[in-house]
Amino acid sequence: MLIYVHVPFCRSKCRYCAFYSEAPAPGAFEAYTEALLREIDLRARELGSRQVETIFFGGGTPSLLPVPLLGRILEALAARFSFALHTTGNARGLEISLEANPESLAAPGRAADLKALGITRL
Repeated sequence: MLIYVHVPFCRSKCRYCAFYSEAPAPGAFEAYTEALLREIDLRARELGSRQVETIFFGGGTPSLLPVPLLGRILEALAARFSFALHTTGNARGLEISLEANPESLAAPGRAADLKALGITRL
């Protein structure tokens, strides 16, 4: 199974983009994460513990989410679904992709923090 997580935040809306996105208001990342965690619980009850081969964070610009919130999302998914084993060297054993704009990775240590979460592809 593939899990797609749409993160609807961007620094600004590009004229060419047809995807839903908005600039985050104060507290928006936390509110979004809480709503997403409820959605993960709901979908897990509906689907059962299916095997997941790929998690894809798209958007928007998912790399704008703070690393601790991305970690909470991944922990919730790991607690509710079975992850496929691959030989990628990923601690979680699956592909985890995250869309990113270069400037969202500019903070010192940001890319290393994402790698530590288990992100295998940007």
